[in-house]
Amino acid sequence: MNKFGVGHFICNCCGCCCQSFTLLISDGLRLCDPSRYLPVIKESLCTGCGQCEQRCLFHAINLDEGIAKIDDQKCMGCGQCSFVCLEKSIEMIEKRKPEFIPKS
Repeated sequence: MNKFGVGHFICNCCGCCCQSFTLLISDGLRLCDPSRYLPVIKESLCTGCGQCEQRCLFHAINLDEGIAKIDDQKCMGCGQCSFVCLEKSIEMIEKRKPEFIPKS
């Protein structure tokens, strides 16, 4: 959840129980704000194994000539791709300032 003032919340971007993600993915509805972070691929470390592509629920990662490429417009910044990358070739970097987080 990307929102100021929430007492508690947990989201694993797993897709198994989140109805918002289902609508976001199947219908392209923007029901959720992306995180402030986006993945960056260290191309020299990427082996093109495809684990990140398989894990991305938002279809924001594709292999191009054996290297993972990120579509920033589709990416929600969840970090699941970085988590599954065995080569540690994906780094989550801050792309949006804290002011990006919705106040309500």
